[in-house]
This record gives sequence, structure tokens and C-alpha cells, in this order.
Amino acid sequence: GVQVTNATLNSSAGAITVSASTGDIVLEGTAKLTAVDNISIRALSGAVTGGTSEVHSAGGATEVSAGFGNLTLGAANYTAATNLSLSTTDGQLSVGNGAKLEAIAGNITLNGSATSGDAVSVSGGTLSAVNGSLVLNGTANNGAGVKVQNATLNASSLAVNGSSQSGNGFSLTNTTLQGDLSDLMNVTLSSKGSGAGATNILDSSVVNTSNRDTLLNMTIENLTSVDMNGTAIYNNATAWNKSYETAENPNAGWIFENTSVNATSADLKGVGFINAAINISNGSLNITNNGAAVLSNSTVNVSNGNVSIVSAAGKADLAETNITAQGNITLTTPDQTNLTNGTLNSSTGAVSVTAQGG
Repeated sequence: GVQVTNATLNSSAGAITVSASTGDIVLEGTAKLTAVDNISIRALSGAVTGGTSEVHSAGGATEVSAGFGNLTLGAANYTAATNLSLSTTDGQLSVGNGAKLEAIAGNITLNGSATSGDAVSVSGGTLSAVNGSLVLNGTANNGAGVKVQNATLNASSLAVNGSSQSGNGFSLTNTTLQGDLSDLMNVTLSSKGSGAGATNILDSSVVNTSNRDTLLNMTIENLTSVDMNGTAIYNNATAWNKSYETAENPNAGWIFENTSVNATSADLKGVGFINAAINISNGSLNITNNGAAVLSNSTVNVSNGNVSIVSAAGKADLAETNITAQGNITLTTPDQTNLTNGTLNSSTGAVSVTAQGG
């Protein structure tokens, strides 16, 4: 392996290459690499730890890759005149608090693949490619494909492609989207390749009143949360019959958060709720999802009908939810069911919970 501790590598007329055919590459302390041309840091079969290092290419690209290990940056400062890329072949890619990644006239691309944990994780820091694109690609098993939190993103366009078999395809929380990204017009979101029970998370830092309709016009492969900020998703004295699932994307749909529903009846597919007040006045509430069932921190009142919640794949989360119905209450899932601090109360019918998960 290669260890660079409190050292400076400078090329005033060319490129810098740091390569390890075996072992890890560790940049520690005040390690600093500067070049007028490309900078390449490659651990062909190991991990890369960047710590608080500085890497600056004044006239070319910056590329950092880990073969079979994690790529971890702390409060590092990496810049490139053209493209900046970080990648792992089989390992987690983590960018920590205080990090700064900047591509002046090119793209920033992060590629991660992890069998355990989050594939691409950006926890704090700033990623800036104002004259190019920001691309985040992650493939995970039980964690998030792409997870961004407490970070600032600024680019001409953003593409988030995250997949997970049982976790979140992508999750963006406490994230500031600046410049051309703020209205979501130049943002693409995908969880293609995820398991049917995987979900995606977008909080109110990303979704707001001005850009919510842009998000809802997108087609995302798995259930994705959208903050309604207190706005009713349906408020009519009629039946609400809606399917957000499609033949091309059978696990698609929306988890409406901080909202309310007032309808005579509701027959929904590809729908979930968090922190919602749902009132059904003269019929039943049916939620049938190909993916997970999410109805948490909510109050449901069905005055004259039944409640049926079905998850064909994935978990059923009804934690902190109170359901009151005149008729039957039925919950069915092939996975785990979470009813922590919840209440299922039927005045004249039966209550049935069927789950196969451990």
C-alpha cells in the first residue's frame, strides 16, 4: 500500500499518479497533492482513506478509486479543472462533514457498490459542479444506494441513481439544493434495480410548495416520500380511486407526509402516508401496494366501512398509527409488521393481521 502523511506532492508541469497494486492508500494529516494536469489515486485491490487531505488539479481531472475496499473522505478538499470522480468496485463510498468537492468546468461523479451498509453516503460538506453535472450512483443490499444528509449540492443538473434490495434506493434529507437544482427541473431521481419493498426518502429540505408538482410529475421506480407541508392530498366529498403503479414501474408510488385526506371512500395503489389525518365518511379504505405498506404516525377514521392494507413485498409500517373503523380491519404483508404504539379498533367487525416475516 501507500501512505502519505503530512506530505506534499506537487507537479508544476504534469500529472500525479498514486497507485497501489495491493493494499490500501492512506492520505493523512496535511497531505496535499497539486498538479497542473490530471491527478489519479488508485488502490487496485484495497481501500482509500482521504482524511483531511487536499487534492487539486489546476488543468485536468481528479480521479480517486478503491478496488475492493471502502473509499472514505473526512473534511477533505478535492478540486478538478474538468471532471472529478470517486468510485469503489466493492465498498462503501463516504464523504464526511466539512468536505468540499468541486469540478470547475466538468462533472462530479460518485459511484459506490456495497454488500452491507450505504453504498454512497454524503454526510455534510459541499459538492459543486456549477458548469457541469453531479451524478450519484450507488448499489446497496440492505442499506441505502445513495444517502445524502446535511449537505449542499450545486450543479447545472443532478442525477441520483440509487438501488437497494431492502433499504432505501435513495435518501436526501437536510440537503440544500442550490442554483439550477432548487426547482427540481434539472434533477432526475431513480431507484431502478431496487427490490420491490425498497422505499425512497425526500424530506422538506428538498421538496417544498414551489417544486412539489415537479416532483409528482416524475416517475420513480419505488415508493417515494413527499412532504405536503400540511396541504391536503385529497379533500372532496367523493371517492378517491387512484393508482400510481404502472406496468413499467409496478412498485412506484408516493408516501404522502404531513397531509390529510377527506373522501367518501378510497381505493389506492402505490400510496403510503406518514403523519396524516385520514377521514373516510361513507365507504372503505383500501391500500394495495406491490411494494411496502407505509401508514405511520397517522390517524385513520373510517365511519361506515372496512380498512384493508396489503403489501405484496416489503414491510408494513403502522407504528404510532390509530385506525378506527366500523367494519373489518385487515393487514396483510409477506414481511415484518410494525404496530408499535398503534391501535386497530373495529366497532362491529373483525381485526386481522397476517405477516410472514420474522
